[in-house]
Amino acid sequence: MTIPKDFDYYDTTLPPHYHETFAEIRSTCPVLHSEARGGYWLVSKYADVKTVLSDPATYSSADGLEIPMTAALPLPPIAMDPPLHRDFRTMLNRFFSPRRLNEFE
Repeated sequence: MTIPKDFDYYDTTLPPHYHETFAEIRSTCPVLHSEARGGYWLVSKYADVKTVLSDPATYSSADGLEIPMTAALPLPPIAMDPPLHRDFRTMLNRFFSPRRLNEFE
């Protein structure tokens, strides 16, 4: 299998081949650029993901695009960098505590 240049993470035919596809991505191109949906980067190895998430000055989410592009405005906190990301997470976390979630069961 060769990963196409327009690889689409949201392709509905992907689920039956998920593990095979991502094993190939990790082994052949762990940081993949896709031309699908306007172009985006897919980071597939844990250490690389950790690096990206730990360095917002280099790897910013603030000026990226939403995939899938469904929102008219950027969705907080996903499309934000620190410190704004942290501020939104702090505000939202109280709504997702185990105690609060139990209230909805």
